[in-house]
Formats: sequence, C-alpha cells, structure tokens
Amino acid sequence: MNIEKLIILTIILAILTLGESKPEIVLINKGFSQYNVTNLSDFYDNLNATFALLRDELHAGKYFATAEQPRGSDSAYAMVQCRKYLSSADCIACFTAAESLIRKFPPANGARLMYLGCFLRYESSKFFDQSTQEGRIASCGNQTASDATAFETALSGLLADLQVATPKINGFFAASKRAIGESSSSEVYAIAQCVESISESGCKECLQVANGNVKTKRCLTSTAGWALDVGCFLRYSSTPFFSDNQTTDITPFLKTGNILEATELQGPFNYRYKDLAWKLYEEELHVELMDESLDRNEYTEEEAKKVVEIALMCTQASTASRPTMSEVVVLLKSKGSSENNKPVITRPTFIDPEIRVRGDTSTSTSSSISNAIASTTDVSGR
Repeated sequence: MNIEKLIILTIILAILTLGESKPEIVLINKGFSQYNVTNLSDFYDNLNATFALLRDELHAGKYFATAEQPRGSDSAYAMVQCRKYLSSADCIACFTAAESLIRKFPPANGARLMYLGCFLRYESSKFFDQSTQEGRIASCGNQTASDATAFETALSGLLADLQVATPKINGFFAASKRAIGESSSSEVYAIAQCVESISESGCKECLQVANGNVKTKRCLTSTAGWALDVGCFLRYSSTPFFSDNQTTDITPFLKTGNILEATELQGPFNYRYKDLAWKLYEEELHVELMDESLDRNEYTEEEAKKVVEIALMCTQASTASRPTMSEVVVLLKSKGSSENNKPVITRPTFIDPEIRVRGDTSTSTSSSISNAIASTTDVSGR
C-alpha cells in the first residue's frame, strides 16, 4: 500500500470514528464578517471573557447563554445554544469544538458557527434579539423516502405543528415525531428550537421562514434535512436522533383561542367595574378589551363584541335586567349579528370603587348600594 492510499484510509477512519463518537459535531454552516474591529487586542480580550462566561453557564447545566463585555474601545457579545436532547457533556463538547474552530477564522468583528448539535456566534454589537436575517438556508439529503407521498404528508404536518407550538413553549424547544401512513410502523422525527432571547412573535416568524425554506428546497420527501436562521433551527430525520423520553407533548399548544367555544378555564378572576371600560363599549371599541395574548386572527370583532356585551349585561345595576345563566348560554351559542335585536344595556352601579356613580335604576326600586367586585371568567387563549 503506497503512502497516498494510507493517508486516504486514515482520513476515512478518522471521519468514521468522529461520526460514531460525536455525531452532533457535524458542521452545517459558518460565516464571518468582512469588517475588522477598531482595536483588535481589546476586542479579543473581551471576546475571551465572553467565551469563558458562556462555558461557565454550560457547566452549570444550561443549554443557552449570552455574554457581553462592553469594556474598552471594542465590545464583544457572544451567544451559544445546544440542542436540548443532548447530554450536558455533549453540549460542552460541541461548544468546545465550535470555540476552537471559530478562533481560527480571520480577524473580524463578527462570526458564527453552526453544528447539528449547537451553535456559537459573536459580534461587536448586540444581536440577541435578532430572529431573521439574510443568509438563512435549508438543506436536505439525496435519499428519498420509500413511500414519498406518505412521508411528505407526515413531515409537512409535523413541521407545521412544531411551527405553531414551539413559540408557545417555555424555552422555545420542542421534539416530536409522527407516524408515516395509517398502518405503517415507521415514523419521522423532528425538532424546532428558537434562541431564548427573542420574542414569541420573533420565534414564530423565524420558524415560519425556516419551514418555508424546507418546502422551497423540495426537502419534504428527503429522509433527512434541516433549516436555520439567526433565531431558530429546524431538523428532521426518518431515523430517531432523540430518545422517546425527550419527546414533547405539543398537543396542548396547538389549540386555537376560540373565545366562544373554549373549554379550558383558568377559574374565576376578579375585575373591578372600572376595568370593564364602559367608555370603550360606548365608543364601539369592544375589541380593545380582549386579552392581548389571544391571536386576533382566531376570532372576529363580532365575536368579541358579543362576549363583551354579554358580560356587561350581567353587571347591570338592576338584578332584574341581568340575564339568567340559561339565557347567557343561548346568547353565547347564537350565530350571526344581533344588531336588529340588540338589548339595551344599562350602566353598572359603580365605575370606580372610590367614586360612586348612580346607575340606571329605572327598573329597580332598590336603594341599597354596595361596593361590589364583578366576577368574570378568564378564558385561556390556548
């Protein structure tokens, strides 16, 4: 065997050994800025300090961390994130590999490195709230699933569900799987993850873009693939890359916020009369009273108006004017606009606990006034 063949064989064996021992340390993306910092010495001193802080956070058991050193003329900001299905030791090993390689990049004021198991990024300016950016990519293998149609159906549904659920989950991470076909025992596995320093809406936007890039690359029939952006990461495979006990139950996070038919109640919640915003009702601004956590695409202004008006009917000054519970149920279930038969709603007795305002007593002879607290039910948006 000549020396060239021996070298080639040695390289192949090294790659195979690496794949068996640390399969998550597979480089999938890298990049660095074209701009140099003003004072390279100051910048690298600060960068070394941020890397040390990141390592401390990982050794403390965390899977996501940010660090900053704004000292001197050139500040340094860094971020690391590991996939949560890794062990803590594998997470640290992935970070070590990333740190070693990123230090070999040309001197620049920013760089990023993405492995399957983790990513590392640093900049000379703060970037922690970024969710999408130019340069996003997606990739998939060249092996097509045996039952391409069933695989595409299962994968498409799984990625769509992860896109909806992950932004609602604490920590912005979800791992799930989906059966391929009705009678098949094979499954497709996928994870979605956002950096924890962005907003829920930023996570949602990022995963939507990533999912779209998977479709654009025509990866839905490939047995493996991934997509990434600065704020999120998607990965799927026909073979498991996380254990069953690491699977996330995403079902509770897929429920829509139908405010008329929601079944998940958080129990009674007390509101003062002033919180019911009578002025908004008079100005036809009912929708402004809705919980901001509810997605406005999941209910109409007509539905919001109906619920608010029913609530105000139940808090009228005259008890005789308030609907019974059976009437409330009928009103909630009624469809269509009620403008033609709109009930007359009288003002509550109190608008503010400290300021007494006489309510409409035309239908009541009661002279008793109480400093009441209106009790309504807060409907969960999920």
